[in-house]
Amino acid sequence: MYDGDKAVEAETARRAAELLRASLLERAAEGDTEALLDAHAAGNTSLYREVLDALVRCVTDEKGGLRALSGFIARRGELRSSPALAEVLLEEWGCEPTSSDVPELLRVAALSDDAATFRAVVENVFEVWDEGRLPELSAAELDALFKGEYWLLSSDARRSGTGFVLNRTLAELRRRLQESARRDDHPPSAGADREKASH
Repeated sequence: MYDGDKAVEAETARRAAELLRASLLERAAEGDTEALLDAHAAGNTSLYREVLDALVRCVTDEKGGLRALSGFIARRGELRSSPALAEVLLEEWGCEPTSSDVPELLRVAALSDDAATFRAVVENVFEVWDEGRLPELSAAELDALFKGEYWLLSSDARRSGTGFVLNRTLAELRRRLQESARRDDHPPSAGADREKASH
């Protein structure tokens, strides 16, 4: 009898989980970002990722949809992102890069808990900045953003093999940013420029 009760309970729990999954995926397919909160509360990582992936598919073609979804996640400390969301957000940002969107872009990449994804975003942001297309961001500010958002990656991601590569990349970019910051603080004098030109 006891084993029978356990079997009934297990079947009831399984059906409840199936109903919850179906309901959350339906809401996500309609663009309901609140479904993410319920998926997170369920404590099922794979279900959460399913719901997030469904939301990404839903909002990708909507004007402003990706920004709304990424902002929703970035503002809530308990929610995580995904490599898929970070990648499509980076692609959209790259079409019209702005300094004001960099913090959120880096935040979403870090919350993906994927070191390779965060590295790709960091490198792209640095490249755009180095081309002079993000004039509102100083070298020191960008360096601080890279360092600050890095710590939002999960400890497993930071300790992984790709995390090691990420750390090397960040160290190199930090060196270049610090050199740029020093040049900004101590620009060459006009006399020095003329002396260089004479040689």
